[in-house]
Amino acid sequence: SALTDDERNDKTSHLSILIHEEERKRESYRIENLRRRHNWLPFIVEMLKAYATQGLLVPAVDKAVVAKEAEKKRETDKKRKRI
Repeated sequence: SALTDDERNDKTSHLSILIHEEERKRESYRIENLRRRHNWLPFIVEMLKAYATQGLLVPAVDKAVVAKEAEKKRETDKKRKRI
């Protein structure tokens, strides 16, 4: 059976949306692949050196340790409540 003009327009719109979504998905994959291929290690080392030079590294590490300990405590408390 032949499609009416409205049905054809609806189908065309739907397919256009699907094509746009696929193009957007491929672009996000492309960006993610670029991010994965980049060697971040030199940047991270320089950033840590700069933090240390400015006296920010030790406080940042201390803050991260406290946050991790608090997270572990929350998880332990959550497990105890389930038992």
